[in-house]
Amino acid sequence: MTSTPPPPRTVSALRLAVGTSVAGILLYTYVIGIPRQGASLVDYFGYFTNLTSLLTAGILIVTGLTSVRAKGVPSSLTSARAVAVACMIIVGIVYNVLVPGTGSAPLWVSATLHTIFPILLVLDWIFVDDRSPLPWRRLGPQAFDQPCRRVSAEATRP
Repeated sequence: MTSTPPPPRTVSALRLAVGTSVAGILLYTYVIGIPRQGASLVDYFGYFTNLTSLLTAGILIVTGLTSVRAKGVPSSLTSARAVAVACMIIVGIVYNVLVPGTGSAPLWVSATLHTIFPILLVLDWIFVDDRSPLPWRRLGPQAFDQPCRRVSAEATRP
């Protein structure tokens, strides 16, 4: 397993802060949605945005902690982060281009999960040089196959 040099502590702290904030937002929206929709985690995380945001937040938190404590980030974690970034790009595009303003969440939650979070992830991926290049033939199918299937399935959801 190869690893890359750790990012500066500031980047690690920002990844931890963003990941924790997104997890907190998801918890908040789940709790405020219980009176309307019940307490079903399956329904709540059945939405691509919620599930993808939770997984991406978890990956950011683990990446932040790993890069602070270890000598580098394992390539498997970098691959997971790449897939998460690709998924969040799809979240941002689908929401902002195809279905803007829909949903029952407060406006600030939708703006954060569908616009701000994907933009921060793309900026992190482009400008933080803490990883080695990933081969497209290995990453491409992983990064786009599952999100496209999920979005297609969700588009047909009642």
